[in-house]
Amino acid sequence: MITTLIQQAIDMATKKNEQGLLVWDEIPELEDKAMNDWWCTPEGDRETIYSIASLYSQFPPEGISPNKARDILEDELCKKFPRFCY
Repeated sequence: MITTLIQQAIDMATKKNEQGLLVWDEIPELEDKAMNDWWCTPEGDRETIYSIASLYSQFPPEGISPNKARDILEDELCKKFPRFCY
């Protein structure tokens, strides 16, 4: 069910936010070692609400396309974490 998917995405975003790993900017090209070292921390990788929405939309509930699931998740994450939205 989509509500379960939404809650899982919100839980992950909340955890990343508490760890200081939820960021506003998009994931950069990580070919630069300094940027890769900043983005990938010992505590885990930094995430945006958009990367979390993409991750959780890969296997949506039956009857919902991955694109629709991603849109729903982005909307819900933006409601919960508005300062991390474009």
